[in-house]
Amino acid sequence: MIYYHLKHFNWSLLYCMDNCKTMVEYFYSVILSLLDNYLPLVRRNTLNCDKPWVNPEFRRLVKRRQRAFLSGQSSLYRNLRNKTQRMAKILRKKYFEKKIESLHTLDPHSWWTKTKRFLYSSKPNPLEGLQDEQSDATIVGVINDFFVGILAFI
Repeated sequence: MIYYHLKHFNWSLLYCMDNCKTMVEYFYSVILSLLDNYLPLVRRNTLNCDKPWVNPEFRRLVKRRQRAFLSGQSSLYRNLRNKTQRMAKILRKKYFEKKIESLHTLDPHSWWTKTKRFLYSSKPNPLEGLQDEQSDATIVGVINDFFVGILAFI
């Protein structure tokens, strides 16, 4: 619909203006009014402590459950508690399935290259050369270098 309104809008007033600044202001006012009409802003409240799978419907259900608990309606509370638990399980499952599916769409070549570098490194294992008579500082240094080398692949 916004396309239709833009296509059939009478722009002749814009062409009659002699100042570039007023032309731009008029153009923006038309575009913004159409955007406000067809794509209005929707306010959403999200909390930092919310889990990523929580949605507004789940939040409403939790509020209903809490109201039932505080008002002493035990049968309604148990019913809403069970619904909340079922919904949480479903939302968590969908969220993690979506995350795993997105991993499949990433570049498999780079994932496999990093894995091969980590698993089949041509460098010898630096921990094999450790001997009992070496000082603790030397052993700690070798182990530290080993883990720093692993982090380079990640």
